[in-house]
Amino acid sequence: MFKNSRKDGAYALPVRAGGQDEFFLAVGFPVASRAQASDEEIAEKRKLLATLLPKYRTEMVAP
Repeated sequence: MFKNSRKDGAYALPVRAGGQDEFFLAVGFPVASRAQASDEEIAEKRKLLATLLPKYRTEMVAP
């Protein structure tokens, strides 16, 4: 997940390989505002992400 260490706003620009639109649609989720999602929502999406990585031939690289 992207963590903003600055006090003001920041944007993330994910770079993706072609054909992964469905992957990002499956793991993305809307939030009510620019506020970060709750810890529970993030944990739930990480579980979903782990199950979808092989389907889309994608790997998660730790920072």
